[in-house]
Amino acid sequence: MFLTEDRFAVETPQGPVFGTLHVPAQAKLAVLFIGGSGPHDRNGQSPNLHMGYDAWARAWGDRGLAILRLDKPGSGQSPLPTTRPARYAHDLIRNQAALDALAQACPTLPLALIGHSLGALTALELTHERLIGIAHLCGAGRTLDRVICDQVLTLLNHQKAPQDAIEAHLAERLNVYQTFARGEVLKDLPPWAGDDREALIWIGDACRHDPVNLLNQCPLPLAMLMGTRDDRIYDLDWKMCRAATPKAPALLVEGMDHFLKMPDGKLNHDALNWIADQLLTNTSSHKV
Repeated sequence: MFLTEDRFAVETPQGPVFGTLHVPAQAKLAVLFIGGSGPHDRNGQSPNLHMGYDAWARAWGDRGLAILRLDKPGSGQSPLPTTRPARYAHDLIRNQAALDALAQACPTLPLALIGHSLGALTALELTHERLIGIAHLCGAGRTLDRVICDQVLTLLNHQKAPQDAIEAHLAERLNVYQTFARGEVLKDLPPWAGDDREALIWIGDACRHDPVNLLNQCPLPLAMLMGTRDDRIYDLDWKMCRAATPKAPALLVEGMDHFLKMPDGKLNHDALNWIADQLLTNTSSHKV
């Protein structure tokens, strides 16, 4: 049995965001789930993709985890933020406010974080005195600009673009991202960037946050999960994260993709259960 609040509201300096809080009858742990990048709602639904976060939350609920998942601003029931242009720093502020709101909603439970993709980076920068662990799902080891360039490289190679054209494009793209990361604004953008400087400002802001440095400094128990069929975060990222956290429990699942699905399209519930088990092992020594 679940107690579900579908209009869970979090007030932030950029305006309200809404989400769903699933609390199982015998909840053992309250978890803020932080999804990946992109304009998706609490379920991971966007115009071009459904990541299935609602199914993940139900599976974790069956293991005794109360899960809070939120819309991104401008998706689901949540309006666009009043502060523009949006920055990655706003993501941190919003998720810290959500963690604090979850702590108030579940005052007798220890807290944990589950971050997926870019959300795994965000989770590493949140704090609360009741936090007992972080699950790092399909998270990068490199800064966002480097990951995006690798994703573009994969696409261009698939399209069989000329090698010199690929190298020139990647150099140009990396220069644009790094220019915005320095806080500078390019007057003339290349055609691939369009006219939307806001997205580039957000990427530039996120590029300043180095996953390896944050992993090295993380004071909380970590659990790391990734699949070998992940086409968005690469083997190099997994190796970098593992090198930064050699003592952390880690599971690399053969054949699993970025959205925890196997080649037959089915969600890997064993991987979800493993995450729940890793977080729950940290609750025994916690006292509220």
